[in-house]
Amino acid sequence: MSRHYSMEQWIEYVQGIGSAAERDLMESHLYGCDECLSLYMNCLDEHPLPMDTEQTQEREYKHLDQQVMQTIRSLPTFEIPSGVSEASKLSTPGPRRRRLIHHPAFHYAIAAAITLLLMSTGIFEQFVAETGRIDAAAGSIAIQERSVSDKLMEKTLQVLDTLHNKEKGGTRP
Repeated sequence: MSRHYSMEQWIEYVQGIGSAAERDLMESHLYGCDECLSLYMNCLDEHPLPMDTEQTQEREYKHLDQQVMQTIRSLPTFEIPSGVSEASKLSTPGPRRRRLIHHPAFHYAIAAAITLLLMSTGIFEQFVAETGRIDAAAGSIAIQERSVSDKLMEKTLQVLDTLHNKEKGGTRP
């Protein structure tokens, strides 16, 4: 770990004094050093941050406009041919043509062709016949087998009827 910073250095840091590189080093040092972090917190208590952020921003971004202009000047320039009109210079290129495979009409045509193929082979007729047979078999099974809850309900009603008839003194027909 690097050296510890003094209280005066942290006061300067809080006031925004010092180079950007030195301030970056101090800031990264804060992440790993608890002793310097407590000094920094004490400096914040004793010397609050300047309220004039405009002046601080001006100091931080002093040469930003010059750097941006220098970067723009260093970019390569492109010349527009002399035969091109002003309107075409500003226009955007036309829409790209879609490939046939990506067009929805192509997808519908493929789906229709597959449907006709399946209809001509009789797949749909076999499908309908098979589902009808399955439905008929399921209906006959349902009629033959009664559920356990139905059987239990029937037995319970028989017991209740027997109890009810014994109270009245009669028998069940």
